[in-house]
Amino acid sequence: MVVTYETDIAVKEGDQVERQLSNGITELYDIFGVHYKEQGMIKPPSYELKVAKTTAIPRPAAGQIVYILNGNNARVYNNSSDNSSNVVNVSPTDLFRELKNVISTKVPDNYILLVLAEAMEKESGTDKYLKSYVKFIEESAIHLGELHPFIPGLSSLIKV
Repeated sequence: MVVTYETDIAVKEGDQVERQLSNGITELYDIFGVHYKEQGMIKPPSYELKVAKTTAIPRPAAGQIVYILNGNNARVYNNSSDNSSNVVNVSPTDLFRELKNVISTKVPDNYILLVLAEAMEKESGTDKYLKSYVKFIEESAIHLGELHPFIPGLSSLIKV
């Protein structure tokens, strides 16, 4: 900011201010804000000028952050924590259909997992489901990157 008491000069945004240094160098500033202050009890009238040095190295633009959100109830919390609990109701039919689709498309050598998923689907709602669930989890351990979103839904079908 530059303050000048030379108020007899008309000043507007876009004008420039020169500053002569004692070493003979002249600095040049672009004016991008002008505020006129009336005379006070002691202080004479003045201009407050917002300026930027014309030779200043431009600051790099702020970086861009892209959030890609996926799934039910997806959200982002910056500098905070989320202690809420999300409940998504999915029918067992939809759950198993999507599970088998992911196994078919994203898991190599998927025959055993497809058979175990079929067994879980048939035994869903019965006392035999837990046993087929445990077999599926044991067999799918190396594929949890693809299958981990299904674990809570499959676990919710266990009858205690």
